[in-house]
Amino acid sequence: MPELKNSVWPMLEKISESRETAAHKELLEGQKKLADCERREQRLEDMRKDYESRFLSAESGRVQTVGDIAICRSFIGHVEGLQKLLGQQKNTLNEKIEQSESARMTARMEVMKWNHLNERDISNAKARREATEQRVIDEVALTRFAYRKSM
Repeated sequence: MPELKNSVWPMLEKISESRETAAHKELLEGQKKLADCERREQRLEDMRKDYESRFLSAESGRVQTVGDIAICRSFIGHVEGLQKLLGQQKNTLNEKIEQSESARMTARMEVMKWNHLNERDISNAKARREATEQRVIDEVALTRFAYRKSM
């Protein structure tokens, strides 16, 4: 009986494990980028609030030039544009994270499948080997029994 020395399941399991590792790295990278994006978004929000408060304080009391007010409004507009871009980037990163998580889960399921198939083959080979050994023992016992009876 051939042993399972050339079984394909362990090799497929290793390939799936490497896919799972790669997907996990992508997931961590995406989460890191998302956290960085959220920090940048918070900084932009803080800047926007700061400039809005300056703009409102300028309107309420101090006399500022029209140019200063225009610059402040323009800056706030630029910050809001950047916030929209960051929102789009966050959506893209969230999609990437979901895809990476899905790929990781798929690879994990494959690892478990290949592992199960390998264990099943090992178990089947062991059962065949034990059946063969039992058959040999039974044949030896029958031969001995027949030999003793014939004497």
